[in-house]
Amino acid sequence: MIVIVKATALHATPVIIGLIFGIAGASGFVGGIIAPWINVRLRLGRIIVGCVLLWAAACSVLAFAQVPLMLAAGVALIDLLWPIYSVVVVTYRLSLVPDHVQGRINSSFRFVSYSSEALGSALGGLFLAMLGAQSLLWLICAGLVLCALVSSCTQLRQA
Repeated sequence: MIVIVKATALHATPVIIGLIFGIAGASGFVGGIIAPWINVRLRLGRIIVGCVLLWAAACSVLAFAQVPLMLAAGVALIDLLWPIYSVVVVTYRLSLVPDHVQGRINSSFRFVSYSSEALGSALGGLFLAMLGAQSLLWLICAGLVLCALVSSCTQLRQA
């Protein structure tokens, strides 16, 4: 939603907006292909903190965007990283949880995750209306940097 608002502010046509999301989808596909390779070669903590820092960088690209191509680059980076992050986190969780409770853990995780997505979308729309796209993107960027800094000061960085 925020990308569409920002693209509209940049006077992007519906075709350009469609191309932005098409590029993002292709990027996500590439991320899904390379995720297992990255998962085997890098440590968990580095991947997680690195993805969060790169998401912050992508949000800053979106905030700085003056042309639709910059929006496409930012969204493509976000969508490239998402499957990498997901594969690493889910693989790690599955490696820790005993087989006989996998179903309960997965359903609990999905309940919390999917519930928070709905709440996040509602709050995101509210903040988008109150702050505007640019300010909200900077706020998201700052939050991601804070998450990366806090998590890099924990045991996660050594995982």
